Amino acid sequence: MKYLKVTLITALAALICLSFASPFTAKGETFRYAYALDGAYFCEEKDISTALFAIPNTYCVEILQDDGEWYYCRYAKDEGAYKSVRGYCLKSALTPIAEPLEHEYLNYTYAVDFYAKKGSSQIEPFKVTLTVAFYGNGSVNASDMAYVYYDGNFGYVSNSVTDYPTNDIPQPTVSPDVTRQSSVNATLITAVVITVIAAVAVAVLYFAGKRPKLPPKGDG
Repeated sequence: MKYLKVTLITALAALICLSFASPFTAKGETFRYAYALDGAYFCEEKDISTALFAIPNTYCVEILQDDGEWYYCRYAKDEGAYKSVRGYCLKSALTPIAEPLEHEYLNYTYAVDFYAKKGSSQIEPFKVTLTVAFYGNGSVNASDMAYVYYDGNFGYVSNSVTDYPTNDIPQPTVSPDVTRQSSVNATLITAVVITVIAAVAVAVLYFAGKRPKLPPKGDG
């Protein structure tokens, strides 16, 4: 009985330790950012028809609120040539992540030429070149345009922009739910193994204690 008690107490202690190490106690991962690949549109309202531009591939929005099928997001920051904008993006078009990629948003400026209207045949139109901040490609009246910002104003300019640097996409990781389930399975298997070992130990000790005594050997 002494061996039995010791073994059972040891097995019980091991199971208690495993229960405290259970992954069920871990908090679920939360996502504050999301990055775009193809066709992630930044909209004024929760309606794709209000899309302003497509978020450049591999760049991020900050998730401000989860709103059903949509995220209420911020794109860009108030720094340099940029001004932050807020709007909606479809969840299905984004990949949520805990931290932003190396470059949170595309910081890309370029020169755009603007021409004054020709007043008469004697006066040639003059050109003004402005450096604008690119937000993303859009479409106006079925024409490809670029959504830009300059000196407090947003608007579209002709021609979309496709030649810009991109972030490295992180390698896909196992879903937290899958990881949690695998950990749970490993914990259960370990618990079963410990219990079986304890049971075998009890049986060995029990039968060892029941070994019959041999009769004393005779003198001759």
